[in-house]
Amino acid sequence: MRVQSRNLDNKLMPLVSSIVNGDANTREVNRLVAICHRMATRYITMKSNKASWYQHIQTEKINDLAWDSIAEIFRKDNEGKFICLIDYYRPYDLNALTEGELYSATRRLVFSKVNDNLFRMMRDYDPSLSKIIRNIKLAVKEAPQVQSVRKWNSTILVFSKYQISKFATGWMPPEILQARLMPKLTAKESLPEIIQKISEIICSQSEYVHTYPLVPLSILIREAHVHIQYPAEMVVKPSTALLQDDVSRVISSSITYLKSGMRSHYVKTGKIDEQTFENYFAGIRDYYIDSYVFYLEGIPYFTYIKRYLPDLTYSIYRTYHRKYVEYLMRVSKSHIHQQLEKVI
Repeated sequence: MRVQSRNLDNKLMPLVSSIVNGDANTREVNRLVAICHRMATRYITMKSNKASWYQHIQTEKINDLAWDSIAEIFRKDNEGKFICLIDYYRPYDLNALTEGELYSATRRLVFSKVNDNLFRMMRDYDPSLSKIIRNIKLAVKEAPQVQSVRKWNSTILVFSKYQISKFATGWMPPEILQARLMPKLTAKESLPEIIQKISEIICSQSEYVHTYPLVPLSILIREAHVHIQYPAEMVVKPSTALLQDDVSRVISSSITYLKSGMRSHYVKTGKIDEQTFENYFAGIRDYYIDSYVFYLEGIPYFTYIKRYLPDLTYSIYRTYHRKYVEYLMRVSKSHIHQQLEKVI
């Protein structure tokens, strides 16, 4: 589907062409900056509404994040050229693109920079994504068909002997790549095997270039594995032979026991209301089932609590809830370990 260009402040084509050719004036540059900033703002807003690990982003910060994200796109070299934009648009035949196609290509560049910026910002908050990225980098070193290069201040994965196709229209959209990858995934594949499958998908077509930014690819891999309830970075080992139902039952039983024993201390004394107390333990149960049954590691406690307190912001969680949640998590972990040791 082609993107309509009626809201693009006239047209993108003359702006991009002038910048790539090196003869853009200040007004043209500012117009393209405004368009990219609008793309970045909308994308960050969408992610903060949709993805739980971004929901603590404050609304007033979105504008600043958008500016930070697109700053690298408009970096100049020593000759005053917009090197990132020139490098990015080089594979395209601008004369053959429609406004909608050029808009989509520009949006992919902006979204990639937003993802990179959000990853840097969220590294401490979302350690599981950081772990996946580190593991992908290690897997790529062992994959002869994939190379990792730095481009536009980002890490780009290059699949096979990359050659620019005159028919290629930028990176494969993540929803298309995920749709093609999902049917090929099983629960017992290692990360190098997943990278191999992604490589085969990307290299078997000529519509999109045979490269992909590291951060969006890492997010895609994690989302795919969360969807099938299995982690991207691990394979079940024979030593973890407990049936999933047995482990889940032990965890649920522990949570029920702890709730019963701790309710009077927290609820009857007025420290926590009844519903919040129940929501805490529902999130704690989900956290340890994900950890011990599906081996999902590093997902913040906040993510699980927010499942049951949907209006909760990270700022409110940090101020009023975190001290209770972290203590209850520690107590639950100790009790769950004791119970699991009895049945392992």
